[in-house]
Amino acid sequence: MKADEFSATLEALRQENAFISRQNEELRRLASFPQLNPNPVLEFDRQGQVIYINPAARKILSQLGLTDAHLFLSDDFEK
Repeated sequence: MKADEFSATLEALRQENAFISRQNEELRRLASFPQLNPNPVLEFDRQGQVIYINPAARKILSQLGLTDAHLFLSDDFEK
């Protein structure tokens, strides 16, 4: 590999690494602040009781005309 090809490849890898690092940071931020997550976030306790629903999950429930978040629990959830 020639020096200029190596430099171009190295720069491309640095840019990709920076992009992935930014994505990971955003995912960490959303995990820390689930109310900001644009994806539905629901948290249930071991008994199946809702502990937390973020605004995106509330919006989906509302759009479905539902109030029960248990719809999102798997069929094999043990209560």
